[in-house]
Amino acid sequence: MYVVLRKTHGIVACLLATVLFCATGAYAAWRVDCLHPTGSARSCAWAVSGSEQVGTVGNHAACWNSTTQTWTDLNPAGSGTSSEARGAYGGKQVGKYNAAHGDRACLWQGSAESVVTLHPSTASNSQAYGIWGNVQVGSASVGGTHVASMWRGTAASWVNLQPGGAMSSDAYGAFGEQQYGLVHYFGNDQGGYWTGSAGSWVSLNPTGCMYASVRDGDGSRYVGYAQLGSRDRAMLWLGSANDYVDLTPGVNVSGHAFAMCGDYQVGNAFINLKDHAGIWMGTAESWFDLQNLLPAEYTSSSAYGVDIVGGNLVVVGQAWNNVLQRSEAMMWSQPVPEPSCFVALAAGLASLGLLRRRR
Repeated sequence: MYVVLRKTHGIVACLLATVLFCATGAYAAWRVDCLHPTGSARSCAWAVSGSEQVGTVGNHAACWNSTTQTWTDLNPAGSGTSSEARGAYGGKQVGKYNAAHGDRACLWQGSAESVVTLHPSTASNSQAYGIWGNVQVGSASVGGTHVASMWRGTAASWVNLQPGGAMSSDAYGAFGEQQYGLVHYFGNDQGGYWTGSAGSWVSLNPTGCMYASVRDGDGSRYVGYAQLGSRDRAMLWLGSANDYVDLTPGVNVSGHAFAMCGDYQVGNAFINLKDHAGIWMGTAESWFDLQNLLPAEYTSSSAYGVDIVGGNLVVVGQAWNNVLQRSEAMMWSQPVPEPSCFVALAAGLASLGLLRRRR
């Protein structure tokens, strides 16, 4: 775990041992698995749910069961040349496949043959990005407008989530009765959430922020990114627009948070001109650089999904293999750290003046 230690005086002697001990133990036993199948041109893991990871292999939607040998091709027969799986929940996967007249949002249950189209009858293209329970979210192009969309398992259940006055919108994730995404107004992109209807939209843009995107949440906390000053900053919102934590690990660094599970958030930070996959636990100081766990041939990475599975913390994403010139699906995992260790770590950091800056 990466810990920033500022200049201190007499309190260091008793606190430093606690902070460093817990920092070492909290992220001490990471395992890295490359999910890239042999012979494939490229791959990416977009999401994880339980023992299942979903993404793409080559141009086809794919799901894995924690090893490269277990990958399943989800590309529907006769669907064209490409497909993509972007979300998973409880044995179901969502994404899109390419049809003769455009992309089609779809839902699978573990096999290509199980595909169910979610494509609205009035749309020219559609895509599903996220799923929670029986709710799927994404976008559809209707009448020339790209609109955030929600389904409940069928094309006929489609709901247009775009608020009045918006130019376009996308929905990326869902939890319980909430849906998370982005609404584009003229000169102003707002990140926020819905509760099942266009009129329920709530913006989480901080005061003065002209661009934000919310990618995931748990009903009361939300992750994504917002442009603060001249840079994108990884964000954790704590319930309202101006109650947030800037997770980005450094002043002159850009960052993005893409997913969360419990007290963990994952995403990337742009460090030394490269994206680095990483994980946080609610503060910028808690950032742990997952890029540093990769072999030298992997020069950049991003983390897109996280889950707690059988006592293990599991993160998925992709890394760029600079030798083979391709992106490869990656999975990082380790036993969930003991909560007591994080309590001690937080107490030590608080005394050292390193806890979050709340706005």
